[in-house]
Amino acid sequence: MRAVKSVLVMAGSLKRANPDLSEDVVLIRAMRDSNLPKFLVDDVELFQNIISDLFPGLVVPDQDFGELEQSIRAVLGTRGLQQPASFVTKVIQLYDTMNVRFGVMLVGPTGGGKTECYRTLQGACTRLRAEVRHPSEKYQVTHTYTFNPKCIKMGELYGEYNLLTNEWSDGLGSTLIRSAVADTTPDRKWVVFDGPVDAIWIENMNTVLDDNCTLCLPNGERIKLNPTTMRMLFEVQDLAVASPATVSRCGMVYIALEELGWRPYIQTWAAQKLPAAIPQTAGAVAEAIYAMFDTYVDAGLEWVRRKGKEYIATVDNNLTTSLAYLLQVWGCVGVCVGGRERRGKGEKGGRGGWEGVVSIFLVRSTRRGEPVHGHGAGGFVCPSPPYRSRRGEAGGRAWERVAGNVHRASHSCAHMPNHSPLSNNSLPRFPLSRFSLPPRI
Repeated sequence: MRAVKSVLVMAGSLKRANPDLSEDVVLIRAMRDSNLPKFLVDDVELFQNIISDLFPGLVVPDQDFGELEQSIRAVLGTRGLQQPASFVTKVIQLYDTMNVRFGVMLVGPTGGGKTECYRTLQGACTRLRAEVRHPSEKYQVTHTYTFNPKCIKMGELYGEYNLLTNEWSDGLGSTLIRSAVADTTPDRKWVVFDGPVDAIWIENMNTVLDDNCTLCLPNGERIKLNPTTMRMLFEVQDLAVASPATVSRCGMVYIALEELGWRPYIQTWAAQKLPAAIPQTAGAVAEAIYAMFDTYVDAGLEWVRRKGKEYIATVDNNLTTSLAYLLQVWGCVGVCVGGRERRGKGEKGGRGGWEGVVSIFLVRSTRRGEPVHGHGAGGFVCPSPPYRSRRGEAGGRAWERVAGNVHRASHSCAHMPNHSPLSNNSLPRFPLSRFSLPPRI
């Protein structure tokens, strides 16, 4: 019944915005827009095919979010982030879901873009009100109250009595909700629960997620929340322990990792973070480094998922981020310690050095296989023991720490076969013929 109510609420808002549309088109669009956010990537096409089979020949127009979409892209551009169409669509779906549900759950794996999704929507709505001065009342300045409910105990979350003095003390969650209720301005207030859903603490939110929107505290106090200006937002990885009663009370927006992928992050890193850390990589060098990522990373991740064994589960964005950080640290040490670029003379030599390091650190970031010591073109090259510095004690220590850690990790992998279950022959081969280590300092 809650799902049917959300469809009817969305249909009512669509009918008021487009009074000329027929009711059957409005209902079909409301049913589609209220269900698409919660589907997986493969299920979206299946759901659309079912709708086309049930209503053949019926054309359902998409709702126009021109001003909101422009504001979303402007916020992404201001923050220096990429603007993939799938991510912009997810932000709009989150906006639609928040209009019909008091509680919304952003579900998806780590690195999928859940945090940036609601932050982008917050920035877009704030921009439309504060900068553009949009006349519509649905766009207001938005504030967030973010905390992790799993890092504290139940008494610290909702409040508890002191057993010795019988004195009541408010919890973190009740304090934030109380402060949001005390704000009577038309600004939007989102209370963000950024942490895993627990079967214990989430059950106490059922009265909040109902239509009465009331938080009941253990001391008998009842806090009435404003259903117009407030929203409860849950940022979770999965709903494995959530009860059906809690799930039915919330709107769902699933952000799949496949929709965003690792490329937007690496594009932003290569265009901003890497040149900021290593000015020599700006321009054509950064583009060449991204081209190497585009060449090697997909094949490496495919090999890890097909043949690798993970003792701690990871996602693709996690491994790609580790590769980017390893490259950035290697470049900073090589440039800063030596005082000049040590990637070879000329563009060709520099690309060759970076290409070799991308290949090696791809293996390092995935932590697979047994390293082969030496400088052969067919194996994985490991740095020599820590170098001694004659150019400065501080720089020498920095290089020794990096080189020593990689060297010790190499020996650990070589002498611990349980951590490298696959033979070196099964590892992917990368062209390391032009690789050159930084010279000794």
